[in-house]
Amino acid sequence: MNHLLAILLLSAGSGLTVAAESPASHSPELACTDLQRAQDHARAFLALVDSGLFEAAWESGTSHYRSQQKKEEWLKMAKVMLQPASKPTRRDLLAFRQAQAAAPHEASRVATFDYFITQADGSRHTERLTVGALPAEECGVVRYQVDVRRMALTRILDGFIGNLNKAGGRLDYSTDSLIEIERVLMEHAPGGEPRAKQTKGADYRAFVHFLGQYVGEVLVRHHGGQWSNTPSPMNKVPPLILMPGGRRIDPYQMVADYARQPAIGTLRQSLERELAASAPRS
Repeated sequence: MNHLLAILLLSAGSGLTVAAESPASHSPELACTDLQRAQDHARAFLALVDSGLFEAAWESGTSHYRSQQKKEEWLKMAKVMLQPASKPTRRDLLAFRQAQAAAPHEASRVATFDYFITQADGSRHTERLTVGALPAEECGVVRYQVDVRRMALTRILDGFIGNLNKAGGRLDYSTDSLIEIERVLMEHAPGGEPRAKQTKGADYRAFVHFLGQYVGEVLVRHHGGQWSNTPSPMNKVPPLILMPGGRRIDPYQMVADYARQPAIGTLRQSLERELAASAPRS
């Protein structure tokens, strides 16, 4: 776990910011950020990443990319986070935009792709890939960012769930498995009071927090939800789940409320009410 937490401090790409969009110009860099050409560069780079050819992907970027993304850090992050995750089952384009690059490259434009990644286990995270002519004589990938914090949090949750399952749990991220959360909390804290000394205080709060993350993952993997944000040193607020209809669900609070008054069936009923309220109106 300590190794994963250390990876959270690694950046999957840095050194380039994007300014607000500006009117299109006729600069030589404009052709580089045309949708088709930029998409070709993005697809070629991502094909290398998905194939596990991480060094080749790094080398395929522009000299700006290679100067900002240190090779050693990139390969370390890729080996620990991307390689175990393997090729995504889906990569959905969330947004494409063309914009003027920020200082010190205001004369150039960049094209940015935001993707929503679905892994084989149903977990999801975001990617951002930026294409541009930085420097002007080169056209290619100038930045690649992966939400490694979200990936690491999911990996840590998998470890937590694996330990519970070794102790007899049957948690498989299905909606039906929520009965296991109810059972586990009633076993560890009947009446809302932790039974064992080792589950009191901070340990018990962390225990409940992980179960809240689990409920959030159930909503993501089976009900079309998305995490509103990923906690970071700059933003430690627990994220919400954004449902397709726009409703926001707080899985952490849902589990914390249940943990205070555990009773078989009530957590699932709370989730069913939230899902019913999130359903599109006919």
